[in-house]
Amino acid sequence: MSALITWLRKLIRWYFSLEHLLNKVALIGLDGVGKVTLLQHLSDTPLGWRTPDPPFRGLQGRSGRNQQLGFDLTSVDLGGGAPTLWHEATASLFADSRALIVVVNFLDPVRLDELRYFLALSVDGQDERGRYNDYPKLTEGIPWLVLINFFEEPVDKEKAEKLNLDDLRVDWTFRSISTVSGQGVNEAIAWLRTKLDGNVVAPEKQG
Repeated sequence: MSALITWLRKLIRWYFSLEHLLNKVALIGLDGVGKVTLLQHLSDTPLGWRTPDPPFRGLQGRSGRNQQLGFDLTSVDLGGGAPTLWHEATASLFADSRALIVVVNFLDPVRLDELRYFLALSVDGQDERGRYNDYPKLTEGIPWLVLINFFEEPVDKEKAEKLNLDDLRVDWTFRSISTVSGQGVNEAIAWLRTKLDGNVVAPEKQG
């Protein structure tokens, strides 16, 4: 009887948390580009941690929620010199997302190739070198919101086009934001919310 009561309590907490009604939205990018700061801007709950299933020792993504927007948010670092299994476990944290937010800092252009490499892996599930054969793939057709983080002046769409996302055949748009001041964040996220509601029929590529 006690086990049944415990199970019912968990079920009730799950139902009233509305977690099952939230859209899973991932914030991905290289380390140090402002993802966690952006997550703090977006989340109306305290930030937590999310681990892969099954757990991978030492690997966690930051998590938050925005009940008003209906977003279940996860921030994940891409890249780095980690083992193959680490990268695959990382991708499992966001592969089932309904929308993707890619945060980019163009002040570090040397690492853009690294970012492009892992974005392509997330679409194709493998690479030409054969290092990855079963990399967790994103759901096809989900919206990609590319946010270029600036520190002084907003940047134009030409920088976003350097990521060559058209070659990946994904539905993407670009916005310029500042995670320091919050400039542009609300407008960008409003676009994503509208996109998920089905009111935008084609991707915009202008800021």
